[in-house]
Amino acid sequence: MKVFKATAVAPGKLLLLGDHAVVYNRPCLTAAVNRWVKVGVVGRKGKESVFVAGVRRLFERLYGSVAEGFAVEGFDSYLGLGSSAATTVAVAKAMFKLKKIKVSQRELFDFCYQVVRQVQELGSGFDVAASIYGGVIYFVTGGKKINRLKVDSLPLVVGYSGVKAETATMVKKAAAKVTERFLHSSEQIVKQGKREMEDKNWPK
Repeated sequence: MKVFKATAVAPGKLLLLGDHAVVYNRPCLTAAVNRWVKVGVVGRKGKESVFVAGVRRLFERLYGSVAEGFAVEGFDSYLGLGSSAATTVAVAKAMFKLKKIKVSQRELFDFCYQVVRQVQELGSGFDVAASIYGGVIYFVTGGKKINRLKVDSLPLVVGYSGVKAETATMVKKAAAKVTERFLHSSEQIVKQGKREMEDKNWPK
């Protein structure tokens, strides 16, 4: 059995309500799911994904060099469950643990959100928040609000459509169709959904 210098895990996510409006400073409801990215700190660094490399660049700029590499295991990226954000969070957690640097959830969010923005050039950060805070979250773009709801479990079955879509491409494609009416309606739906969810009113 391989022994790692440090390990970390982070869950994937679902966006429940508020998709696509969360890109435009509107709230969404997001939830962590029971699929995980697991990271182990190994010897020297090897070939790295763009998100692992992004974490390394920012970390080394702020905290100094990291010679170690990272073994990453997790769910498939094509499922749309936020594997990029979960990988970013798990690798960052492993680096902080390796260097014995304590950070709050908020500090970890700000760090990881910065990485995702640098790699993708856009994004709201809701997937990063779900991977860090877990549970069900009321979230506003960029982490202006990250409120974990009092929801113990969510009775959902998730199906895979068989269609993969890259986040950055879809956000740019949808931009021309976004209207103020849509954004307002989305915000009202999210707020109502939050109330019904906290009351466990699943039919509503």
